[in-house]
Amino acid sequence: MKTTIEDTENREIILHIEVDDQTLAKHIIIANKKISNKMNIPGFRKGKAPSSVIENFVGRDYLVNEALESLVPDVVNSSIEENDVKAFTTPRVTIVERDPIKLDATVALRPSISISDYSDLLFEDPIKKITKKQVSETIQQLLESQAVWQPVKRKIIEDDLITMDCEGESEGKKFYSVQSSEMLISNTNDTPFPGFQKEIIGMKENQEKTFSITFPKDFSDEKLQNKVANFSVKIISIKQKEIPELNDEFVKSLGQEDIKTIETLNSRIKLNLETKEKDDLRRILEEKTINSLIEKSEFVISPIIIENETEYIIENQKKSLESYKLDFEQYLQRIGQTNEDFIEKAKENAENRIKRSILFDKLPETEDINISDEELEKELQIMVENDPKISDVNHFDDQRESIKLSMSRQAAINAIIDRSHQPKKNITKNIKSKKEKK
Repeated sequence: MKTTIEDTENREIILHIEVDDQTLAKHIIIANKKISNKMNIPGFRKGKAPSSVIENFVGRDYLVNEALESLVPDVVNSSIEENDVKAFTTPRVTIVERDPIKLDATVALRPSISISDYSDLLFEDPIKKITKKQVSETIQQLLESQAVWQPVKRKIIEDDLITMDCEGESEGKKFYSVQSSEMLISNTNDTPFPGFQKEIIGMKENQEKTFSITFPKDFSDEKLQNKVANFSVKIISIKQKEIPELNDEFVKSLGQEDIKTIETLNSRIKLNLETKEKDDLRRILEEKTINSLIEKSEFVISPIIIENETEYIIENQKKSLESYKLDFEQYLQRIGQTNEDFIEKAKENAENRIKRSILFDKLPETEDINISDEELEKELQIMVENDPKISDVNHFDDQRESIKLSMSRQAAINAIIDRSHQPKKNITKNIKSKKEKK
């Protein structure tokens, strides 16, 4: 096998490969066995026909075509290895000649990146303070989550939870029937039909009622649009939500060893909200940093890499739709896109993904980040402590380098954010302080 290498643009090279007779003969044997096992050749059992008979039966061109299936990846991979080529993705192969067999393998090399000076990056996103109102709202949500539904002997009112039997018919045909069905009463709720709940508000337990509703002309069920429906309802039970009182006993019932009083609950909720706010801000800053660095960078990326990533994104999207029993063409209609629009969007996403990945790989070098063995061991220990299924750090033996790389990427981003994030001062406080000086 003979290979010559041609340098081209866009971080690609072309391997011009000429296949020798010996290599072709090896793959002809493989093709013979494959054909013999799958074809019925007169006078021979499957898998027993001699190679000369097979070639006469199917023809030389057919045999060579079958041989190419195993020959192409074999010779391309061998050529890449022998010439120490660092292929970044699957090469694109073209058959140039068939006698002798000559191939052109276009190989995408690792993309290059050049990052301009980013010392001027500045983000002034403020650090928001957690207010008493936010803490109160969170406590109210907690109380709501612990609420229970208690039976009541009174008329149905807003926010009750009722259980009912109901049947509905229109033009002599029954279209709705439920038994012991629960329903939350709300003025903003059209369940199960527009105007239905208004008719049952004020009813009592065990009370029965019949009423009619005219469905709107834009009702979701076309068969019922502008039709009059007759309903028969029986209320089985009425329940109201009872929200627990906020006191120390309620706080203790939450089961947190270090939270026993309203005061400690307030403190913990405030701390949790502050942590969430910091995490949200950090994610925003990370995204802004990455986008800014991409704008300040020059990339050279092989089109093959972008095309392969685009195909990967599209294939994943289609598989996801299939898992939800959604037709791809119907999905495109629903989101108002043509197939060309979808592919173009996928290509944009693919290119952005690749750029982000290349940037992440480059930043540890740019920021001079080196994760020590001690830092790695500490991180692994934290991972063990956070996962009860893992007994010790030896679990990560095969992942140490990837974890170390991930740590170095994050450390580089953190270093840039720590320098570039200079939050604006509270304007209100500044004005107040000036007045105080006066």
